[in-house]
Amino acid sequence: MVMVMLGKAKNKGKSMNLIVERWHDTQADLNYQIYIHRSGRICYIPPKRQINKAYVYTGSEFPLTGDLTDYQKYYYEECAMKIGRKLWEKGYYGLASIDSIITKEGVIIPIVEINGRFSLPSYVSFLPWMLGNDKVYRIRYYNLKPGITLERIMEKIGAYTYTHGKGEGVIICSFAQGEQGISEGRLFAVFVAEKKERLDFLEQRFIEVIHHG
Repeated sequence: MVMVMLGKAKNKGKSMNLIVERWHDTQADLNYQIYIHRSGRICYIPPKRQINKAYVYTGSEFPLTGDLTDYQKYYYEECAMKIGRKLWEKGYYGLASIDSIITKEGVIIPIVEINGRFSLPSYVSFLPWMLGNDKVYRIRYYNLKPGITLERIMEKIGAYTYTHGKGEGVIICSFAQGEQGISEGRLFAVFVAEKKERLDFLEQRFIEVIHHG
């Protein structure tokens, strides 16, 4: 496909710029963020694990308690500060969402991509302050069958809906309904629990509801 595109550009007398990325087998895909104040002060938001399906981002999980060594935690924060200073020196301020990887050999590649905007991990960074630092969180998006309604989903998940009293459950944070028999809908859900195993249970029950009713 790339060669076809280059051939078409050449035939039209045009040039094309390409970025070639090296492939790495990874043990973790991580996203961390920084907020750069106008003054140059930098606020660091620690990494979240990216959940990918066939190399496509489908969600995030955090915090990474026990998943990173002390050295890796220090290295990420150090990189965040260096990146923030460089961006500020170039006149940028605001949020920067940074994708990174840890290779199977344990090598940290601190920058794969920088997005100067809010990303999905940005929007859920506040959850520990609202719902508790002693919890684990997972946010996922799902494609839905055409015509499925939010009311039906809420009715079916029932007892698994998050409440402060239970301290765990499912929160639907975004929903777009597809047309009946025509187009798919999309839903973003947050899973909250005290342990990762409980997150797995909640997500499995939720998947059963949205796919099988």
